[in-house]
Amino acid sequence: GVLMSKLYISEFSAVPRDLYQERIHVPRMPPIAQQVVDFTVGATASAAFNQETRFIRVVTDDVCALEFASAPVAEVTDLYLPAGVPEYFAVEPGHKVSAIQI
Repeated sequence: GVLMSKLYISEFSAVPRDLYQERIHVPRMPPIAQQVVDFTVGATASAAFNQETRFIRVVTDDVCALEFASAPVAEVTDLYLPAGVPEYFAVEPGHKVSAIQI
């Protein structure tokens, strides 16, 4: 089979608080939305983030570079993301992330 390059995105609105009202640095589950972006054939952008989304978790099955904007087009010199390593980013509602294979 052909290897597909995919970016898995989970969108979150807030981090929870513990019993003492301290912020816990993990996302509140379940995610607001989830997407899978296939960037096998070049730079591909996600759908726009939900209006409630404030941060996302991404993980990829292939090494890639990411660009965040309202209409992003990732280039190989953009933010490097290794395969299999989850990463969190604060984002703007309505923005998108674009991924390109490196």
